Amino acid sequence: MFAPAGTVLLLVLAAVLAGLSCWRSGQRFAWPNFGLVSVLAVLLVWSAVTAIWAFNPPGSLFLSIRLVALFAAGFLLYACAATLTDVQRNAVGRWLTIGFLLGLVILAEEIVFGYPLMALLKGPGAVSISATLNRGATALAMLSWPVAAYLWQRLPRRQTIALLVLTGGIIGASESQAAGLAMVAGAITVLIALAHRQAGRALLMVTSAALFAGAPFVAGWFYELGWQHAAWLPDTARQRVDIWYTAADLIAQKPLFGWGFDASRAVSQGYTHVESGVGLIPLHPHNAPLQVILELGAVGGVIAVALLWILAARLDRFPAPSRLFGQASFAATLAVACTAYGIWQNQWLATIFSTALLIYATRSTAAVEMPQQDGHHGHGS
Repeated sequence: MFAPAGTVLLLVLAAVLAGLSCWRSGQRFAWPNFGLVSVLAVLLVWSAVTAIWAFNPPGSLFLSIRLVALFAAGFLLYACAATLTDVQRNAVGRWLTIGFLLGLVILAEEIVFGYPLMALLKGPGAVSISATLNRGATALAMLSWPVAAYLWQRLPRRQTIALLVLTGGIIGASESQAAGLAMVAGAITVLIALAHRQAGRALLMVTSAALFAGAPFVAGWFYELGWQHAAWLPDTARQRVDIWYTAADLIAQKPLFGWGFDASRAVSQGYTHVESGVGLIPLHPHNAPLQVILELGAVGGVIAVALLWILAARLDRFPAPSRLFGQASFAATLAVACTAYGIWQNQWLATIFSTALLIYATRSTAAVEMPQQDGHHGHGS
């Protein structure tokens, strides 16, 4: 809640400890899904290639290496999670629920009493103390779905629904509009997924493709509608309309191969759109599809969509409730990724990895509903 940057350290530490534990116990590691790892490797290799024409090639290349290390830690945790017994998965679920409830209580206490703990930690003169909890609110919005998946078969369902409603209310009272959007996106996804067995997977795949294909055009459309001046929108939303318009214009200049990996923070320095006068992108476009296409071009966008499709397909093999609430978590993550944070920020990626891992580590007893289709017999996801 108070130190979001610590997410990376915790992920790496957990991977090291879990790996050592599995090795010492003689457990056989489960290999991750070959298709998933292959497409992710292609994305990372393409990122490293585009670093050649980025504004700071050494820095961009170093970031790509850091991402390889982060993903390696994440996959090691998945390999260890595949070896968990039912008793161990239940223990993970219980600790997840306890930690989630503690975080929810802290967020509610801070909102109700005027952020006393944040003022104590940051100092009473800190700028926008309440906004510093936005990452915590976002993490809670994403983690609410793994918690719901775990509780769905262990408590009366109305209690799980009540917890989700309570979570939505507390998050809605925070300053994080991205977290609120994540709760709404997750709830809509669950309702659609309940309507038909294949509806959840189809929704995620269509949404993923539409977000990447349409983001530059929608950004221009919002600007033409004048939403950058719309009084009914919050200030941060109006700023994003300007930022996204600038990003879309830059994408149009180098649509195929992009400006280079991690170039967002440098590409707009001194840039001003000729017609609109719109200027800088502050560090990143606050929209994952726009950032990926701006930096890696349409080539990178296609690879990213392929990766999301594989994830949606793998998630669809889980039995309910892990499938339903896992799809909700997928949608919630997309909602946040399209409105906040830079997609390559290590702490943001660590949060995504941790949420997905907890869906997998607390999954229902039955491993899958469908047989493996790729000739692979491991249990990694």
